[in-house]
Amino acid sequence: MHKRIGSLVFALLLVLPGLAAAAGEVALKKANSYVSYYRGYWHNGRFEVEVANLGYQKQVAAYIKQANGTWADFPLSYVRGSGANKEIWAADFSSYSLPDSVGNTIEFAVKYSVNGTTFWDNNGGANYKLGKGAGALLGNGVNVYGANYSAEIYAGAGVTTWSGYVTVRNLAYAKDVKLVYSTDNWATSSTAVATFSKDFWSSSYYSIGNPNTMGFEEWRYQLNIGNASQVEYAISYTVNGVTYWDNNNGRNYFSRILR
Repeated sequence: MHKRIGSLVFALLLVLPGLAAAAGEVALKKANSYVSYYRGYWHNGRFEVEVANLGYQKQVAAYIKQANGTWADFPLSYVRGSGANKEIWAADFSSYSLPDSVGNTIEFAVKYSVNGTTFWDNNGGANYKLGKGAGALLGNGVNVYGANYSAEIYAGAGVTTWSGYVTVRNLAYAKDVKLVYSTDNWATSSTAVATFSKDFWSSSYYSIGNPNTMGFEEWRYQLNIGNASQVEYAISYTVNGVTYWDNNNGRNYFSRILR
């Protein structure tokens, strides 16, 4: 049908006012794809998209190229609010919900329909190309992203640390990834230095090198949470003399700690 939806979308803009290229209204934050051969073949992944809250009624989707050349929507659901009047929408997929007929590369864009207008992020007309089983891909212009944020952390009694990971765009070999965090509403704060490991993702049944084939890395961190009931943090990524932040659009990430 067509190789890049960007050419279709921008051609239609000449005649259809209901279609628009995004200028901050919608943006891919992250997509990932993992496979495993534990007791058979499994393919799992996730799309995460940020949209401007322009109206209550809205539809957000990944628009995915099928093996026969046609395109189909993969609907996303509301996850949480973000700063600057933005929202995060996301959906997990598996071999069942996203048939392997898409091929070894998942080619897609993201779309956001609200108030009679559909906004697109199609990676500047190139579409996004997520390698099947290749790990994580960040959206255009996203250089660091808190990969596993949750509004609630489930920690058992006596657990005093919490671990997670950050996805960064590999802009140079030398880099620093840190988290500034507080467990007492910023009366005090601490800094955790994230560490690099050779595997982007690893198990007994499949592994991905770090950085992955799409040029992204995952860095691991550990926060000392003591017996706190909450933690608030922001992420910094320093490379080539520039520091990029993921601070949830100025709101910081805030998690309740359940015990």
